Amino acid sequence: TVPSAVRTGALPPRLQLGSGGGGGAAAILVPLSKWGRAVLAAWEPVTVSAALQRASQGLSSAALLKATDIGQQAQGQVCVPTGISPFLRAGVISPRQALEAGVRFRDLLWREFSYVCWRIAAPLARGVPLIPALGAAALASSKSQLFRTDDEAFDMWCLGKTGGGMVDAGMRQLWCEGWMPRHIRLLCAACLVEGLGVSWTRGRDWFAHTLIDHDPVINTMMWQNAGLCGVDPFYRALKWEEVPCTVADEKYVAEWADRELAWPPHLQRLAAVSRPEWQHVRTVAQERRRDLRPVFAAASRVCQAGLRVEWGRRDDDPGPVVGVGRVGLETFCAGLGACSSSPPDTR
Repeated sequence: TVPSAVRTGALPPRLQLGSGGGGGAAAILVPLSKWGRAVLAAWEPVTVSAALQRASQGLSSAALLKATDIGQQAQGQVCVPTGISPFLRAGVISPRQALEAGVRFRDLLWREFSYVCWRIAAPLARGVPLIPALGAAALASSKSQLFRTDDEAFDMWCLGKTGGGMVDAGMRQLWCEGWMPRHIRLLCAACLVEGLGVSWTRGRDWFAHTLIDHDPVINTMMWQNAGLCGVDPFYRALKWEEVPCTVADEKYVAEWADRELAWPPHLQRLAAVSRPEWQHVRTVAQERRRDLRPVFAAASRVCQAGLRVEWGRRDDDPGPVVGVGRVGLETFCAGLGACSSSPPDTR
């Protein structure tokens, strides 16, 4: 099905890949368009040996070995990405093979943790917020919108025209290659939700539409957390608008931020529009973070206390989220409204 965030005519052609058994390249079963050939060209060869070589890149990066927090990476301590996720998603190599080749253990554990949460917390599989009161808490207020409407903000985000250098580079890499590094995904998500005040569901659907390594479990998990209404909204208040502060960041932005790309019809009308001035972007981002302090505080409590899930009569029947730590969900939501001058819309 076509995601609701993607208009008619925006979809690239569907690709069907063979099993690629024996370590060889996956066999193409349908003719590829120019768009499809360009995307796959960035990932060739699709083989076990190529995947293991990518995984081993992590061992040669001192920044990766020293980095202990993806939030540090998102604020400038950038590690060298391996680009291994499409190969894991397609089953070219297993997580154990990736670990043995050098992929960081915690990055692999995050994938498995997402599957566990998907199994236990039923709202994840339904695509609805685990914390209903926080589901719409980050929507834009009229005084701090960077663009005129949510639709315009979303389209400019898709085009990589937000005014945040790292975000704009990431969004253009996403459309060109169907991928971006994980820390850039976090910055892009923070920009859309916290900076532009657009619903996390639209970002989830756009990533589902564009990512070559799309996994509905991991994608939904990440976007609910970015929307501050998920299992573990740990990476909040990221300064997505900041200028590149490392040589690696500067090279990344220089390579991607102004890359000329062919856009789908519904985005072409804005493709020639200039980005907003960076000083204005920075001011709006700072205002938004101030406005969202009560929501950040609530998200912090979720991270520290954890969620309680109500189970059905059968052991394999997970139910809704009913509480945060020892506090019932209704009590938590009431407390969230009391700490904010403008309680979030919980409809």
